[in-house]
Amino acid sequence: MKPIIAIDIDGVTLDYKAAYARKWQRAFGRMPRIKNPKAAKLWEYYDIPHLAKDSPELAKLEAAADDDFWSTMPPMGQAVSAVRLIRSYGYRTISVSAAPNCQAENRAFNLARHGFEMDDVICNQIDGAISPKTQIINDMQPAYFVDDYINYFHGVNRSVKKVLINEPENHPSEHVSLAEMDLVLPSLFSFALWLRDYDNRS
Repeated sequence: MKPIIAIDIDGVTLDYKAAYARKWQRAFGRMPRIKNPKAAKLWEYYDIPHLAKDSPELAKLEAAADDDFWSTMPPMGQAVSAVRLIRSYGYRTISVSAAPNCQAENRAFNLARHGFEMDDVICNQIDGAISPKTQIINDMQPAYFVDDYINYFHGVNRSVKKVLINEPENHPSEHVSLAEMDLVLPSLFSFALWLRDYDNRS
């Protein structure tokens, strides 16, 4: 059986930040502007306030995350080409998302309409967990796990190679250190090129 590469969706294959801006506009009638393009947190990336957990404003924002929101996100640059390259090397690709479980069908539709070839799309949201993806990844045992949020590598088995996407200064974490990452790269396409060269050397 072909080895698996588990790939995060938001920020790796699909542009969650762009979709979030549209969600904010739908909820509050204003399209947020980018304040700090290197920030990882949305309230630092955009000129928007940090909404309190139980606030009515957050509830209003989350109500805007309907089926349309989860099924119409734009792709990240060169991500479709990256997945095609990865699959051409003989790997299976599986999307893993921390979105609500009920959104798996919308996420799969969104990926497919952009031309992403995925063998499966798995969603798992666990309130309060450091990483809702840990058990999924450890059960799956992929060759590589690619994500742009460092906390989602918490508790992942050492046998799984960890690939962090984006600049490391954006990812302070109390739970996972950069030293635990096998690779830190700027994009999924960069990983696809690295994988091609690595497989050719092996």
